[in-house]
Amino acid sequence: METYKNSYTKNEDGLLWELHEIRHNLNKKRRNKSIDEINKEALKKYHNWEKEYNRKKEIDLRREEIRQGDTLSSETIWNQI
Repeated sequence: METYKNSYTKNEDGLLWELHEIRHNLNKKRRNKSIDEINKEALKKYHNWEKEYNRKKEIDLRREEIRQGDTLSSETIWNQI
């Protein structure tokens, strides 16, 4: 695979320039950290994301159960009329 050289300017390729800036900033933040520190931070971020994702998923499931419960109650009442 060919290595892409950063021989472009912001005006020539705005998207690649943005990616370059993001990578540059990440590198500055991680420059003085060991691989273990970087991995621990990544795992912490993943676990926090996973907890939040599961919490939102549980809320959505409860809302759906409530919605279906209300629908069933309405159907039962309608059938009794």
